[in-house]
Amino acid sequence: MAITVHENVDGSPLTQRPAGRLLARLNEKRRLTVGELCKKVKADADAFVGESDRHGETTMPCVRPEPPESGAVLTVEPTKASAARVLGFLEGELERLELPLRTVNRLMVAMDEIYSNIVRYSGAKRAHVRCAEEKGVLTLTIRDDGTPYNPLEAKEPDVTACAEGREIGGLGIFMVRKMMDSVDYKYEDGHNILTLGLHLAGRC
Repeated sequence: MAITVHENVDGSPLTQRPAGRLLARLNEKRRLTVGELCKKVKADADAFVGESDRHGETTMPCVRPEPPESGAVLTVEPTKASAARVLGFLEGELERLELPLRTVNRLMVAMDEIYSNIVRYSGAKRAHVRCAEEKGVLTLTIRDDGTPYNPLEAKEPDVTACAEGREIGGLGIFMVRKMMDSVDYKYEDGHNILTLGLHLAGRC
């Protein structure tokens, strides 16, 4: 389920208001059914309000059922130690799909670069990696709750410059974009979402 909260606000950040706290609590209970969730929210609200007057700002949770994601998903805390687990997860999925070694190597290099950047710079507490193959397209989706950052807006490096005169950084995402057929980014529900797509020959 995807859970959002709408509130009558006065301009202060949502995360510092009751709706922000409510959203955090709701997302802790994502395994509940819609009916169970509504009953739990009402019980929590009644306990919070107690005998106080029920007036003032309006907070409304909206629960929208969504179909489960296809493919295999791994959720980890982005640390150097978890990098091996992420790469092992991806390697296992690619082996299960019986992809050519050249394709596997390309995807592993791309994942290593993207995940390393999340660990080093994002400040994220959670990262979700999804690997799925459908209609001849292999999709890798990397989602994290770190600082908003669109790597596609980064300045492309001057690959014609000599090593001594080349600016540091920028080669990683440049290399990923060259290896993949598609690279898309969006920031949604407090998460950076980077999606890599690669067409698989003979799998359409």
